[in-house]
Amino acid sequence: MAHDIKHTQLTRLGYNYQDLVCLEILIDWFHNPDFYQWVRVESDSPEFYSLDDVVALTTDNKYELLQVKFTIDASREDLSLDFDWLLGKKKNGTSLIQKWSKDVESHIKQNDLSLAALKTNRIPDESFKSYLNGYLLNKNLVPEEILILIDEQLGARQVTLRFLEHFEFHHSLPCIDRLENKLHDSVVPDHTNDEGWYRFQKSVKHWATRKNQPNEKGNIYIDNVREMLDVKSSRSISQYFEVPKGYIPPSEQFHNEIVTKISNIENFVISGAPGMGKSTYLSFLNDHLLKQKFPTIRHHYSLSSQDTIDRISFPVAANSLISQLDTFFPNIGDKPEELGSYIKLASVVVNKIWPQF
Repeated sequence: MAHDIKHTQLTRLGYNYQDLVCLEILIDWFHNPDFYQWVRVESDSPEFYSLDDVVALTTDNKYELLQVKFTIDASREDLSLDFDWLLGKKKNGTSLIQKWSKDVESHIKQNDLSLAALKTNRIPDESFKSYLNGYLLNKNLVPEEILILIDEQLGARQVTLRFLEHFEFHHSLPCIDRLENKLHDSVVPDHTNDEGWYRFQKSVKHWATRKNQPNEKGNIYIDNVREMLDVKSSRSISQYFEVPKGYIPPSEQFHNEIVTKISNIENFVISGAPGMGKSTYLSFLNDHLLKQKFPTIRHHYSLSSQDTIDRISFPVAANSLISQLDTFFPNIGDKPEELGSYIKLASVVVNKIWPQF
């Protein structure tokens, strides 16, 4: 609800809302793979001036250009969708209509415009609503005095009319929580699980803030979407942690004691403050054990702040460990909740085949 939102967090929520609109486009594409060649979120390509929050190239080589605008309380009259907001500008600044018209004009001339639109949770006031015919403003319903104001900003009546004929206003969209719940329910549980949904959300946020992610120019392809939603994708997540060349354990005695404990099938914990080298040593130990043909599995709960996988989630950790077990004991199982049983079974097999372990 709007009254639950901190007024100081409008910018943060605006970006979150933009990510959700992108997720909606990607989910529609997932259901209809022939829609697009690629999609970008927060495009930084110079060919798009202002309509760049979400950009998609259709299969017939035309662009869909979307601008997303979120307001903290759509029920407030002063935050409605109206011409005061659309035409308002600071001294020596440009209005929203001026910014959007620049993209509309450019891509009309290039004959590659499929859609130019605003996506917003703002609600049109009664006047603006009366000018709309579907998503488009009807030039015959917009008062002449408003058309003149637009003419003054865009430079000519022909430009004004082209903008009205091509620019769509997708208004009154759900609030941020309702939109997120709607999108979640559109893919969970039919197409993914909560883990996949979380991974999908985190990936879009990552792609929006990093250059050339997930592909060159920030292009998102349908395979990227499928990979994020795939409930099996966590089965093979990377556990690679680089051990520096020339690394040696904290001490030879320490390392030998650890290897002895493992050989005696003892349970133990290696603890230490952050940055002490626990992950580096355990990766070194993992490599050492594998060289000795000792079946070893591991899970890193954190590898990088840019990781798009929820490594703390039990299903993610369990699936990853099961995937590693499967390399030693094929077809051991695939149910995360049975991880403990699989490890016990693996230990029994190990003791029979390699009694020295």
